Amino acid sequence: MKRNLILALSLVAVSSFAAQDVYAAPFGFHSGTTTETGKSVSLTLHNASTGVLELKVGDNVITLDAGKALEVKLPIGTRITANKATSTMEAGTLIAQIAKESKGVTVNIH
Repeated sequence: MKRNLILALSLVAVSSFAAQDVYAAPFGFHSGTTTETGKSVSLTLHNASTGVLELKVGDNVITLDAGKALEVKLPIGTRITANKATSTMEAGTLIAQIAKESKGVTVNIH
């Protein structure tokens, strides 16, 4: 019984640290390669927070109102970062990096 409790507590402790790393992980297992240069994928960015988000998508800055979604077509390898700090993330936080596996996904941003 004690062994199960210790195992469960260890798992909770490890997963709480790992959750932060997974949150900002890029989609897929790699960024764009030279064979994928020039290809684009469509996906949806959804502001699941209660405030306005200012995002940097590649070199462009976009504003996404609370609860709104925006369909975008982006080149593989494009990085989406927080351009302005919010209560849940700092400015410059990596939200996603586009890979060919990103096609058709909805990125919910809190």
